[in-house]
Amino acid sequence: MDRILLHASNFRKNVRERMKNYPDYAILNTDQCGFQYEMTTARTLASKGEKIVFAYAQSPKNLVTHSYTVQYVISAEGSIVGNVYVCLQEQKGKMGPRVERILFLAPNVTISSSKSGKLSSYLFSDFLKQILAQEMKEDFLLVIDSWNGQVNPMLYQNVFGQQNNRPECEISIIPEKCTPYCQPLDTTFHRQLKNLARRIINYADVFIDPFGVNPEDKLTSRKGVIKLQSLLHHQLSSPVFKNMIKYSFYSSGLIDQKESFRNVEEVCFNFGPLDSAVCLVDACNNSRFIKCSRCCQVLCYNCFFFDFHTVNCSS
Repeated sequence: MDRILLHASNFRKNVRERMKNYPDYAILNTDQCGFQYEMTTARTLASKGEKIVFAYAQSPKNLVTHSYTVQYVISAEGSIVGNVYVCLQEQKGKMGPRVERILFLAPNVTISSSKSGKLSSYLFSDFLKQILAQEMKEDFLLVIDSWNGQVNPMLYQNVFGQQNNRPECEISIIPEKCTPYCQPLDTTFHRQLKNLARRIINYADVFIDPFGVNPEDKLTSRKGVIKLQSLLHHQLSSPVFKNMIKYSFYSSGLIDQKESFRNVEEVCFNFGPLDSAVCLVDACNNSRFIKCSRCCQVLCYNCFFFDFHTVNCSS
C-alpha cells in the first residue's frame, strides 16, 4: 500500500507540472464506467438463519448479468466535454441494419457496440474521433489510466496533431493501482453518476408497473438505456454541478482549490416547502419525482423519463 501511495504522489507532482502549460478547460480526464442493463442491489431483507433467500428482478437473468459501458470526459474547468460515449452489448458485436434504422437517437449520446459491451482499442480510437476530436480546438492534456487499450501513443498520433490538422494531445498515464486515488472521474464524478442512475432505476422498480410499459420504453431495452444515459448527461452537465466536477480534480489530488458543491441528492431530490408536491407539466398532476437541475421544474417520473425531458427542458 505504501508503494502505491508513493507512486500516486509522484504522479500528482508530475502531472501538476504539466498542467501549468494548459488552461483549465484544456485539462481533461476520461475513463470508462460500467452499467448493468438492470441494476440490482446486493442486499435483500430476510430473517436470520434462512438458507434460501429470494430476490427479484424484472428482466431475464442475462440482463442482470450483462453490462454496457459509458465514457465521459470532464475538464478541470468544471464541465463535461462533448457527448457521453455509450458502448452497448450486442450479440454479434454490432447492430444489424434494421436495428440501426429504428434505433432511438439522443442529441447528447454517441452510440457504439461490441460483443462484451466494453471498449476495445478500436472503439477507443472511435471515441477519440467522435468526442474529443469534435470538441477540442486547442492543445490539451488528457489524464488516463493504464488500461492497455488506450496507452499506445499511436492512437493519439493518428487522430491529433498538425499532421491531422488538429490540436496536439498530451497524455498523462496514471500508474497501475493508483486510479482510486488519482483519477478525478473515479474519486467523485462516477459516484454521483451512479447515485442519480440508481434513483431513476429504483423508482421505476417500485412505482412503475412493468406490465403497463411498452417493452421498447423499459430501462433494460436499447431505447431505455439510451434515454437513461441521455438524461444522466443532461442533468450532470448543468452549471449547478460545475463545482462538483471541479471538486473531482481536487479529490484526486490534482489541484489544491477545494470547491464546495451540492450533490445530486441535494440538487435533484431535496424538495423545499415552496416546491410543488405534484408535477408542474401542463395537465399533469402526478406525484413529483425529481427537480430538473437545469430548468428547476418539478417533474413526475413519466414526464421526466417516458416523455424524455432532455428535449423538453426549457433551459
